[in-house]
Amino acid sequence: MEEIAQFKTIEDYYKFIDSKIFNSIELGSVIEEVKAEILNLKKDEQDKISLEINCLNIPFRNGSFPKHLLDNILDNFDTSYIENRIENLKNEYLKAHFSHILWYKFKNKKYFPIAIDSYFKLVHIFKQ
Repeated sequence: MEEIAQFKTIEDYYKFIDSKIFNSIELGSVIEEVKAEILNLKKDEQDKISLEINCLNIPFRNGSFPKHLLDNILDNFDTSYIENRIENLKNEYLKAHFSHILWYKFKNKKYFPIAIDSYFKLVHIFKQ
């Protein structure tokens, strides 16, 4: 995987993450790189990216997300940031994962079709 450029703004992060195609295994190394690069950003921007990273670190296993992890992460943050990100994301992996989390945690039916659609798009991406 290519080396990432230092982020000067949160928009730099958005451009970087939206341009990537990766699976859950590769995501770990991308997250580690991002963590190092956000230290120069403003505190509120670091917090937003950290929320994304924390959400991405919530595993989906055996048909569910661990409730204690969802509660610890999402109960302490305003979820409107993640909701807005879903609307603007180009990265289907992130869109699927964030939508799935919001549907699973809050049973908001708005996010279920977004998650399913993004998962189907990922199947096509990885088949190529």
